[in-house]
Amino acid sequence: MIAAIVYMGAPYHLAIDLYDRFAFAELWAFVWMPLVLWGVQGTIAGDRRAPPGLALAYAGLVLTHLPTTLIFSPVALAYGILRGERGDRVRVGTAVVLAMALGAGLAGVYLVPALATQPNVSFSDMRVGYLSYVYHFLYYGPRFNADLLKILAQLGTYSAIVLLACTAAFLMTRRGLVGPDKRYARFWMTVAATAFVMMLPFARPIWDLVPLLQAIQFPWRFNIVLTLAMAALVALWAGMATAKASRLDGVALALVCTIVIGQSLPAVFTYLALSRTPGDTSMDKLLAQFGPLNEKAQESVEVTRLAIDVPEYRPRWVPREFRRGESTLPDSLTRIRTAYLHQEPGSATILARSPRRLLVAVDMNAEGWIRLPHFYYPGWRATAGESAPPLPVRPSSPEGLLEVRIGSGGHRIFLELIPGTAERMGWIVSGLSGLILIGWCIHGILRRVHPPSPNG
Repeated sequence: MIAAIVYMGAPYHLAIDLYDRFAFAELWAFVWMPLVLWGVQGTIAGDRRAPPGLALAYAGLVLTHLPTTLIFSPVALAYGILRGERGDRVRVGTAVVLAMALGAGLAGVYLVPALATQPNVSFSDMRVGYLSYVYHFLYYGPRFNADLLKILAQLGTYSAIVLLACTAAFLMTRRGLVGPDKRYARFWMTVAATAFVMMLPFARPIWDLVPLLQAIQFPWRFNIVLTLAMAALVALWAGMATAKASRLDGVALALVCTIVIGQSLPAVFTYLALSRTPGDTSMDKLLAQFGPLNEKAQESVEVTRLAIDVPEYRPRWVPREFRRGESTLPDSLTRIRTAYLHQEPGSATILARSPRRLLVAVDMNAEGWIRLPHFYYPGWRATAGESAPPLPVRPSSPEGLLEVRIGSGGHRIFLELIPGTAERMGWIVSGLSGLILIGWCIHGILRRVHPPSPNG
């Protein structure tokens, strides 16, 4: 219980991901990591129910946040191999790898398109300017601007406090743990130290040499596994303190946990105060409430306002200034909408709109291209009726909007984003993985109902 509380209240999890960055996908990744480790632990113990559970938890992690998956996966695999007995490590490692591969397969409906369609978005923007990993190491190194310097200073403080909590827990448990638990503590202290080092500028040569690491984008994201390691070490410390009924251990543990969770409390109290003020929560309200408090609060709101839309995920046909400029998505859309309303040689009215579908009424003075207020993406198909042939579709220049070539007169145009090859392959991979998981579960049930005889 103590470890769970400190895990939930850790500053990177609560103050940064929830209240500062609104990084809900990364926040939810914290849910899946303990469940994955539960599956790994069950696999080590020989529980036949554990590998399917591990696969499902890992699928949840993949579907939630890929950078966290990339950071955490080696930790889960290493935990399974090193936690197991020497003669059993091959079995455990193989089972964990297969279960994680099955989990990735279950998430194929998302994972395959996410990997295969990256050329269609502006992923190159992840490696330039403010978003480049070279500006995001802690404590020392080049900084893109003064605002980033302040953010990294806060992250550096949080990271140092969590590492000190890991060190305190490790040192306090060294004299009381024996056997596997002692090896367990060493493993998590190694994870904590490695995660911390990966956030330092000394690790930049590793980031430069490994392109896969650069996909994580921000070195300080290693706080994810640093927080996990802290929770594991605190759990060991709490278990030892309870077993020994040591007052010193209890007081020291309470002090460390209070210091760690205390780092998150200013952000929590600020947002609780905001929730009690009249009106719906919005960026304007955040700015009005927090702006007068201090300069940092105002800067935090402005950064969040700009982060509502992530430019690197806009289609690559969108102009550079809409992707890399200082304007927010609403500002960009206002500029786009102005261009759209003044087009010739006709007009278009959107009658219905839903994900992947548009119904548009068009009135054309002459045959030509009509521009729609929707970003272009490969796979859009336009027709003027159920049996009519597809109409030509292209990205507009320079806005990167959806354009359809239509004949003169009035028309009702139906547009649909057709699933591409990557999406269909993702469905197939997820379907096959689901069948394998069902077969695995049935096999386990049958073995429990009709266990094999000792003589085979």
